[in-house]
Amino acid sequence: MIMRKTRLFCIPYAGGSAIIYTRWKKYLNSSIELCPIELAGRGIRSSEPPFSDLKQVVEDVYSQIYYQINGGPYVLFGHSMGSLIVFELYHKIKNQNRSTPLHIFFSGRNAPNINKNTEFYKMSDIDFKKEILKYNAIPDIVFDNEIIYRYFMPILRADYRVIDSYKYIPKKMKISCQVTVLNGLDDVDIKFSELDKWNDLVQEECTFCNFSGGHFFINERMKEVVEVINDTIYKNTQNQ
Repeated sequence: MIMRKTRLFCIPYAGGSAIIYTRWKKYLNSSIELCPIELAGRGIRSSEPPFSDLKQVVEDVYSQIYYQINGGPYVLFGHSMGSLIVFELYHKIKNQNRSTPLHIFFSGRNAPNINKNTEFYKMSDIDFKKEILKYNAIPDIVFDNEIIYRYFMPILRADYRVIDSYKYIPKKMKISCQVTVLNGLDDVDIKFSELDKWNDLVQEECTFCNFSGGHFFINERMKEVVEVINDTIYKNTQNQ
């Protein structure tokens, strides 16, 4: 009997591309199929304008995975902005009566029911750069290289508009699958005292995993992060 692989759909952070997840392949269990999602405006979709509204992003991602989510077990992973997308994507899937994920990993973000009330995307280039650097939310290379900076600026602004314009609306139903929340202990943008707000959004209590490192701990502690994913998916598939 041929066992179906568990698909792992990964959604990137602001300014990020699907390629950030390709290095995970060497650590992922062979029973897991890595499925990085490319957002408009970057990577193989660089010729497309980036979205500036979360609803548009969710619709786009949903259309990409539409035919795959009923073909066997799958898991959702999102980092930072990707976590926000995954949260709304889950409810889109649920509302469409589609097969829901086996597990969800929310990474590098506080719960969406904590409103941040920021408008970074409206700032001047200088102030925008200062603010982003203060939060350590974008790799240094983006700002150190002028060519890369000019290429990514429209993408970054659009992504931060997606984040800043998001308004949490209470859902009729809580997330029914198991959830793991991952964060870097040195991430200045995470309110660790409010991490339990994630539990308000799920039926079962979340599992919380903290790693040494900052906002980009998923790169700094890649092997450890993937090990958590491997172990979690293995346990979930054994309990099916």
